[in-house]
Amino acid sequence: MNKKLLIWIGVIFLAAVLGSYGYKTLGGFNEPIYKVKKAPTFFMLGKSYHGILADQAFGQLFNDAEKLKSGRFQNGLVAGYFYNETQKGTDTIKAFVGLLFEDSIAPIKGYSVLRINERKVVEATVNAHFLVAPANIYDKIKAFGKEQNLTVIASPALEIYPKERQFVIQVPVIK
Repeated sequence: MNKKLLIWIGVIFLAAVLGSYGYKTLGGFNEPIYKVKKAPTFFMLGKSYHGILADQAFGQLFNDAEKLKSGRFQNGLVAGYFYNETQKGTDTIKAFVGLLFEDSIAPIKGYSVLRINERKVVEATVNAHFLVAPANIYDKIKAFGKEQNLTVIASPALEIYPKERQFVIQVPVIK
């Protein structure tokens, strides 16, 4: 029995080490970088979504955006514009998902263009894969805004995915 216990302890230890290594590799221990800035006018080529956050159809919109990017729109950044704040995967969300551009762009078949006007934002840059994003990142963004004597709201929020292991969140400053 003592030998079995040692084997289980070894397996648990090995799993913890491998899990920590994977989390670190994905950037899970990286702290977000916060700043207040004036965001430029953006144009998004994409599709609207209204439904459950955890729905496969929502994830498919991001896959479609990746395909557009790897095709004829290589200078676009995959992004999501979220009109409302959600707390869990079963909440209903209203969003626009597609590619983000700083220059105007004409719509293509099956896609529309959303204009996001210039605005003052609190921006959080996270150098990690979105799967290991810090918990309650939106609450942390609001807290940073409060430290700066600003009032920020979590929606509408712009999430930009410039690299596989980096994402940027911009939330508006209302005063």
